Amino acid sequence: PEHGLRMKTTPGTYPVWRCDPLLLNGGEVEFKFVIVRSDGEVVWESRPNRRLMLHGTDEARVIADWESPDALGSNPLLSATPLPPPSSPLATGRERHRGPLP
Repeated sequence: PEHGLRMKTTPGTYPVWRCDPLLLNGGEVEFKFVIVRSDGEVVWESRPNRRLMLHGTDEARVIADWESPDALGSNPLLSATPLPPPSSPLATGRERHRGPLP
């Protein structure tokens, strides 16, 4: 977890968690959510790693729930969704979402 991408939330945005944008060159990205509690306890998702196929230099927003199966059911790849245009209030970078803490 010490090399993972840190996600943040606030009392006003919880249960949505966000991270800073990443610069990737496309291809497949594999990831899993982990919680590092304030006392140092580490809780990993028990599900298999998630995989995301990025196409070239496209921007994407990832939306996933803690421990939930991918939206595509048995398909192991999540779909990459384009970000809204820069004029949109939602154009804040890549976002990840998960449900309440276990």
